[in-house]
Amino acid sequence: MTPTKIKYLAAIMSLSAVLTASATDVSVPAPGTLEKIMAANNQDPAALTQLTVTGAINAADLYFLGRSATALKDLDLSKATISAYSGDKSINGLKDYAAALIPPGAFAGTNLETIKLPAEKTAIGAMAFASSSIKQLPDLTYVTSIDDGAFSGCTGLTTINYPAGIETGRYVFSGSALKEVLFTSATAIPAGTFKDCTALATVTGSDKINAVGDDAFNGCTSLSQFTFGPTLTTIGKSAFYKSGLEELDLNSCGTLKKIDDFAFSANEALTCAYLENTNPEMGAGIFFDDTALTEVRLPDSMKDLTLYLFKNTPALRLDKLPESLRYISEYSLLGNKAITELTLPSAVYYIGDAAMEGMTGLTKIDAGTLPKVPMLGRDVWKGVNQPGVLLVVPDANVNDYRDASQWCEFNINTVTGTESIESDITPRPTVKARFEGNTLVIQAIVVNISDVSLTDISGRLLLSRSIEDDNARIDTSEFNNPYFIVTVTLRNGTRTSLKLKR
Repeated sequence: MTPTKIKYLAAIMSLSAVLTASATDVSVPAPGTLEKIMAANNQDPAALTQLTVTGAINAADLYFLGRSATALKDLDLSKATISAYSGDKSINGLKDYAAALIPPGAFAGTNLETIKLPAEKTAIGAMAFASSSIKQLPDLTYVTSIDDGAFSGCTGLTTINYPAGIETGRYVFSGSALKEVLFTSATAIPAGTFKDCTALATVTGSDKINAVGDDAFNGCTSLSQFTFGPTLTTIGKSAFYKSGLEELDLNSCGTLKKIDDFAFSANEALTCAYLENTNPEMGAGIFFDDTALTEVRLPDSMKDLTLYLFKNTPALRLDKLPESLRYISEYSLLGNKAITELTLPSAVYYIGDAAMEGMTGLTKIDAGTLPKVPMLGRDVWKGVNQPGVLLVVPDANVNDYRDASQWCEFNINTVTGTESIESDITPRPTVKARFEGNTLVIQAIVVNISDVSLTDISGRLLLSRSIEDDNARIDTSEFNNPYFIVTVTLRNGTRTSLKLKR
C-alpha cells in the first residue's frame, strides 16, 4: 500500500471517530444508568454535540447530561420517557423528583441549542433552560406546565409563539433576547414573564391577552406599541414600568377592573394616555415619572386622584379633572409645571400632602362650584407663588377661604367678581359691574367713565370702547368666554379692574 493511500485511510478513520464521538444514539435499559452505559461504551459526554436517547431515564440522567455534556447542542428525547427518582443520594439538593419532569435547572447555562421532548405529558421545571443557548422553544404539544424562569436569560431565543393553554410560572422568559412574541389565543401573562427583555419590540396578538401580571413587561425599553383588547381585566403592579410605550389607549377595554400601582410609571417616551371610557380601580403612581406625558383623559367616574398618580410629569396639561372626583391624594400632582389653570370639581372635599407642590406654572384655580372649603394636608402648594395665583371661590364662602390656612395665601376672587383684583389708586373708586344675560352693565359713582376694555383671563384683548357717561351697557354675545377681566378707566385717570363671570 502506498504512503498516499495509508494517509487517506488514516484521515477517513480519524473523521469517522470524530463523527462517532460527536453524534451518538444511546439506548438506556433502566432509569439512572445513562452515565454507566456511556462509560462502558467509551463514549465521552464532553465530546458530544448531538445525542439521541432512547428508553427510560430519570433526573439523575438529565443532570448528568447538563453537567457533563458540555459541548452538546442538539438533544433528542422524543424516544425517551422520564421516570420518577427517589433515593438516599441527593441530586442537585433534592432526593425526590417526579416523573415526566425536566428537572429544575437541569440544562441551565449549557450550550444546548435545541431539544426534542418526550412524546408524553411532560413538565418543564424552574430554570430548566435558564441562560442556556436555546434558540427556539421545543415542540410543546405534550408539555403540561412551564415553571418559573425556565427560559430566562436565553440570549439565543429571539422569536416565540407564546405557549397558550399551558400552566406557566413567573419570569419564564425574563432577561432573554426576545425580539418578537406572537399570541394566538386568549391568555393571562404571569408576573415578570418578559421582564428586562430589552430587545422586545413586537408583540403580535396582544389584544388577546386578558390579564397582565406584575412586572410582565417591566424594562421592555424597545416596546413602543401595544394593543390592549376588550377582554383585558387587570394590569398588574409595574407591568409596563420603564417600557418604551409611546401611547396608551385603554378605551376598548370595557371589562378592565384594575390598574395596579406604578403600572405605566417611568415611561420616558409615553406622551398620551386615554382612559375616559373605562372605570377601573386605580393604584398609586400609575404615571409616576412619565416625563414626556402631555395628555391624559381620565374617566368621569373616577373618585380619587390616587397617591403619586402624576408625580413628576412636568409636561402634563391636565385640562379636565373627573366630574366625580372627591379626593386629591398626597403628591398626586407634585411637580406638574405645565398646568396653568385647574378647575376643581364640585365634589372635591380633600387635597392631600404636597398634592400640588412645585406647580410653578399655575395661574388660576377655579373652586367656584365647591359647596365648602376643602380640607388640606400639609404643604399642598409648597413652592407655588400663591399670591400670583387667582383663586375663584363662591361668593358665600369667600370669608371661609380667607380664614383657612394655605387657602388664604391665594389672590382670592368671587365667582360674581364684585371685588376688585387690580387697582392703581388709593382709595379705590366706586365702580359696579354685573352681567344681565350677555349684556355687561357698568356703573360709576361720583366720576364718569372714560373708557372700558374687556380681556379674557389670559390677558388677550377682546374689546375696547370709549364711554362718556356714568354708566354703560355692552353686548358681549360675540364672545364665548365664561370669565372676563373688565378694566374701567374714569375721567380723572383712575382705573379699576374686575373679574366677572357671565
